Amino acid sequence: MSEKKVVSRKLAIVLGIICIILAAGLVGVIANYTLIISGKDKTITSLNAQIINLENQITSKDNTIASLNSQINQLKDLLTKTQTWLQGNITYYKSQIADLQNQISSLNAGITSLQNTIETLKAPQLHEVNFKWEFHEPWIGGYYVHVSGAVFNSGTYTAKNVRINVWLYDSNYVLIKSYTINLGDISGKTYSNFAVDIDYSRHCAYYSYEIVHD
Repeated sequence: MSEKKVVSRKLAIVLGIICIILAAGLVGVIANYTLIISGKDKTITSLNAQIINLENQITSKDNTIASLNSQINQLKDLLTKTQTWLQGNITYYKSQIADLQNQISSLNAGITSLQNTIETLKAPQLHEVNFKWEFHEPWIGGYYVHVSGAVFNSGTYTAKNVRINVWLYDSNYVLIKSYTINLGDISGKTYSNFAVDIDYSRHCAYYSYEIVHD
């Protein structure tokens, strides 16, 4: 009877230790995920600030274009009046007309440039978000790297056929493996998450990648 009590106490102690270890591990996991979520929140806040800044730039350019169009209309009206009034002084005032025409051409060129700038701001702008590279090279079994994260399109237009091209190299910078992660189309102001495993044949010392779209 005494031996059974001793065994029961030992078992209770062992179970208590196991519970403490599991509780400590759970606290660590919760803390780790809390840090990850906090990091993503900061990244999203930063990207939202960039979006607001770009939208403010577009609004400013639109206002500038409207102002320039108004100036063009005023100059055209002035040109017409000047041509009527200067019939008796053609030689002298031709230079005035030419100057006004040059101003109109310059303003039109400015509008074209601003419109091109707006198109550039609206074009797909791809950003990596929380890219992670986890290399697994066990003594037994195949080598692979787990790549995860997201790509954010801060532009207005859809990015077509988005791809992440990956290259893995050994310590001599000799290519081990090339791989393409296909993300498809990413609409403006949206994310595309991914997580893939890339197998390779020998120790990987370096890697590189690029994000491209059509």
